[in-house]
Amino acid sequence: MRNIDVKKLPADAIPKAKVLAQTDGILKAIVDHDSGEILGVTLFCTGSHEIINLFKMAIDNHIPASYVHNMIFTHPTISEGLNDLFA
Repeated sequence: MRNIDVKKLPADAIPKAKVLAQTDGILKAIVDHDSGEILGVTLFCTGSHEIINLFKMAIDNHIPASYVHNMIFTHPTISEGLNDLFA
């Protein structure tokens, strides 16, 4: 059995969602506590279609959440919310 963490970020915490006045929704990720591996995500907000492939790549290649957390994302974009999601 895995020891997991559930990471959540409301869409109203993402600057680009505020710019677009579309602040409904949430980003949610399931992360293995011990390895940091991203096990799955739910992306329910504006622009989520633009970042889902990043998670497909991360999950397929066992890229830890800390790597995504430390990436530099353009401002303002929905993807910059990933820094806060994995904080």
